[in-house]
Amino acid sequence: MTEDSRRIISICPLRAKPGQKEHAFIPHLNCHPDYHGKRHGKSVLWAAVERTCEAGYRKVDLYTWPGNLKAVPLYKKMGFMWRPDSAVQMENFTPAARRHPLGRAYFARHDWYETQVRSLRLEEDLVKRGEVRVYEYLWRAEGGEFLRMVFDRQSWGIVEVENNDLLISCSLTDERLVAGVSHPVRWRIVNRRSTPARVLLSASGDPGVDIRRREMLQVRDSAELEGTFVIDPNIPEKTQDPRAAILRTDLLIDGVEVQLAAGIEAQQAVAVSVDAPRSVIRPGVPQEVVLTLRSNLKRRSTARLSVLPAGGATVGRREHAVPLAPRGGAEVRVPVAAEAGPVRLNVEGHAVAGKERVPIKTKRVDLLSIERGGVSGCVGEERALLCGGGLMASVDLRSGGVSAYHRLRAERAYRLHLSSPRLGPPFSWEDFFQEKAEASVEEEPCGAAVRIRSKSILRPGVVLDRRISLGYGPLIRVVDTILNGSAVPLDLSLNQGWNVSLGLRSELVIPRKQGIYRDTVGAGGRGLGNLNLPEEGAQWPEGWICAQREDGCAAGALWGCAQRVEPGRWGTEIRRRVGRLEPGQAGTLDPIYAFVGDGSWQTVRGWWQTLFGEGVPEIETTASPTRRPIELGIAPNPLLVARGEANATLSLRSVGEHKLKGKLILELPASLRTDLRAIRVSGLCASRTTTRKLRLRAARSAQPGPAQIGVRFETDEAIYHASARALILARQAPEVRVSCEEEGRVIAIRNGILTAKVAPGFKGSVISLRREGKEFLNSAYPEAGIRGFMNPWHGGLSPTYGRLWGNLHKERFLHRVVERKGRQGLVWRGVRVQCTIAQERARGQTIALDYLMTRGADALAIVASCRDELGISSDGHIGFAVCPAFAASPGAASFCNPSAPSITSLAAPHWSEAGAWDWGGIVGDDGRALFLSACGEGARASGRALGDIGCELEGHVSGPMPARGGIEGLFFVAPAFGPEGVSAHAVWGEFEELP
Repeated sequence: MTEDSRRIISICPLRAKPGQKEHAFIPHLNCHPDYHGKRHGKSVLWAAVERTCEAGYRKVDLYTWPGNLKAVPLYKKMGFMWRPDSAVQMENFTPAARRHPLGRAYFARHDWYETQVRSLRLEEDLVKRGEVRVYEYLWRAEGGEFLRMVFDRQSWGIVEVENNDLLISCSLTDERLVAGVSHPVRWRIVNRRSTPARVLLSASGDPGVDIRRREMLQVRDSAELEGTFVIDPNIPEKTQDPRAAILRTDLLIDGVEVQLAAGIEAQQAVAVSVDAPRSVIRPGVPQEVVLTLRSNLKRRSTARLSVLPAGGATVGRREHAVPLAPRGGAEVRVPVAAEAGPVRLNVEGHAVAGKERVPIKTKRVDLLSIERGGVSGCVGEERALLCGGGLMASVDLRSGGVSAYHRLRAERAYRLHLSSPRLGPPFSWEDFFQEKAEASVEEEPCGAAVRIRSKSILRPGVVLDRRISLGYGPLIRVVDTILNGSAVPLDLSLNQGWNVSLGLRSELVIPRKQGIYRDTVGAGGRGLGNLNLPEEGAQWPEGWICAQREDGCAAGALWGCAQRVEPGRWGTEIRRRVGRLEPGQAGTLDPIYAFVGDGSWQTVRGWWQTLFGEGVPEIETTASPTRRPIELGIAPNPLLVARGEANATLSLRSVGEHKLKGKLILELPASLRTDLRAIRVSGLCASRTTTRKLRLRAARSAQPGPAQIGVRFETDEAIYHASARALILARQAPEVRVSCEEEGRVIAIRNGILTAKVAPGFKGSVISLRREGKEFLNSAYPEAGIRGFMNPWHGGLSPTYGRLWGNLHKERFLHRVVERKGRQGLVWRGVRVQCTIAQERARGQTIALDYLMTRGADALAIVASCRDELGISSDGHIGFAVCPAFAASPGAASFCNPSAPSITSLAAPHWSEAGAWDWGGIVGDDGRALFLSACGEGARASGRALGDIGCELEGHVSGPMPARGGIEGLFFVAPAFGPEGVSAHAVWGEFEELP
């Protein structure tokens, strides 16, 4: 590191796995921003490379990321190679070059850094020798002396070396070679000295690579040798890096020892596998197991396979001959009948290509046979399986990853992946599961569990014991225990990563203190994954994250307490505290859960409340509103423009700490005016929002009715759009008047546009609603009559109460004039009809309906409420029925339901439902229309045809009613002319409360 008298300026740590003698890595390179460009980063990186060489390591790696490409030239100049197809792994073999016998001679005379020749371009270092990917280094000194070394990426060794005197190389045709086939190897030696070179060449291979070649020769100018080798199909798997099989060539050239090492990725002539989702079968039922075959041969072949039962199953057809195209594939269906429990098959065979017979390694196939409705598990050679309750979990024993499948949707419905945990600090991917984990299956009272154990490489003696449980529900439970078998106390935390796979059009939903945020994956712009959300666990009021899809599928993670939570575009990582563990002590963390099933974020949240929170609420409520990562808009929305003007607030907010800049632009229709149209925005983040007060004015030519206001936020990445609805009310309308008529039996409400008459003694009904001299209600006032099955029938707009269906008219309604001030400052005046139920079936409940109008509005507002007066909680319900005057007989009208635009219900000659809506209504053949909206939680509007007696609209609100509490719903009834009234009056259905 570098430092001054006050602080550390730059730091570049160097690490290696315990027991790893050939490979070191640099976890990070940090330099204080004030010192960028002043060679501090170069100094500490150079020192780390020097230390790697001094310690005897062959290579050193580091990782950066595509967004940090400005650092790549520095890394390349220091000898690092950008590994192709990585983002961005860099490998440096200069330590091995400097320790090579030919390298030591060159670097004793020349500086490795100053004489290195290479391109520093921002591109991958992709160099090939045939089909073998290599890294090529070149050093050239003044005077013409040079050294060139070519490193094999798989073996970490040299396959070619050249200087002014010699060129020595070993070459293979490919780095991926098929076992059981003879492959060529070529050596080339060039002697540029004036005297012959005495050369002893000896070739050998790792176990499973069969080559024995030994030559002694004198080389005057050049010599080329050829040999062959065969890879055993049963070649043992290596558990330490480098993991490639290695063909070594040891040369003694005039007393100088030189070693070449070519890496081989051994492949079977035909690879046999069974996908995890296809590994679950049912017992006692003949079925087919699907084997997947992949040929690695470059010519046509036939795979001849024998499928042999090794326990728990019988095979209907054992012998199979499968033709395969060059490097092609196929599926083989094997008839199998099995008992319940683990099932094992052995697949033996060979491939025939022309006249050549190529052996194939015997493949062990592990299956799980499980009864319908059961929960069970098994441990195979490569993975462990758990299945039950509509879920399947596949546990990879080599990586520790857990993949979850939603089997209620499809066998292959992959939904979620739980990655290998990382212990720290420091947190490394190369710690646990460097060797295949120990695994076992254990029964549980309501399910089964897979238990896996893995040893830490970075902390010898530390063991991870992970228990993965599955029952009959949609949850996978994971419990981690850390055992400290080392000789020193450790203070630890555990990182756990999750990745959900629901497609690009799924939605990511997370809880924050400011609310529930929802973001469409793949929508573009800045989403939740790249807005730099605060990562402290305290910022998460609830420990869950969910991805959901429109078809009702959801997947998510749940936890109790976390130190840090890092939601990202590709997944989420949580950090939980293990604590201090003394030698010999174990620490068990609280469980984490994966949810995979049908539902939404409300389902995941409900499980979290059940498992970790205070439990689900006693009374069911509608879903909490969700927010977007970047929110812009106008409040209130909808906006009422009364008397030609309205006050509003323009706002722009972000949930993360990533700072955004751009322009906020207001788009107004011709009917509205304002002085503010655009705002420059900089530094937008969660702690710095943008708000502006607006005063909107209606243009002189503006007509009463709806208007659309647009808002957009323009950045250099994306343009974000939002809109708000406005409703311009009549400018010159008179005040609302409430008066008594018919000696107080009728209360009239007028606002210059509408006239409504209420008869409190007539079951609290509105008996007349008129506009422009036309009547819109069909009422029996003053005497209730008989209409079809309704006896008595009051008609008009009359209250309904489910507990007293057909008997509400027996109650006495009182009335009084009321005045309410709406959320946007409008004054609503009218009459309230109210009764406290006396009949025993609903005794102690008070129902009320407020019939209200405001100045300039063409709709009648109805506030329907029900309240408990006894102190007993119950389910509440209150509503009203509307009988249109123009739909009193079949065929006279049609319903308008924007919620179901593909169906138009008619005033049918028989009873039929017309649907439910937030905003809709009925349009008569004579041009009159009546629209009804429902606003707020639990409120709904609907319509129906009643056959010979015409049609009816209904508004109602229902929901749990706490003791001495109540429910309330807001409705608007708008008489209009013609179907165009649907869009003209739809804005009334968007209010959540009285404006």
